[in-house]
Amino acid sequence: FGGTIQPTNVPEILQIDCRATDFYKKQAAYPTYLFFNPYTSSKTVTIELGSKKTDVYDTVSRSFLKRGVSGKMSFDIAGDAARLLVLIPAGGKYSVSNGRLTAGGISVDFRYK
Repeated sequence: FGGTIQPTNVPEILQIDCRATDFYKKQAAYPTYLFFNPYTSSKTVTIELGSKKTDVYDTVSRSFLKRGVSGKMSFDIAGDAARLLVLIPAGGKYSVSNGRLTAGGISVDFRYK
């Protein structure tokens, strides 16, 4: 499980790789990470996205936090709340069908607005 959990800049808020333990994956998926804030107040977390431009989608709020970003990115997490971020290569084609958001033909959110 060493590669599943990474620390963040905020003690006790971890970056958990949701795909690392998906032993039953049957379809392609983008990198997906869970962050939970155990504090009672909002915290700002900074993560490293790498050098490629990325669209960052939060499945909890069903919204894009940022589009076309690379390098370090910061985002807020409310107290006693979570964010489930999907990292999608920027510039892809998005579509919505039957409440399912896809990017480049890969599912991102099954309950899109």
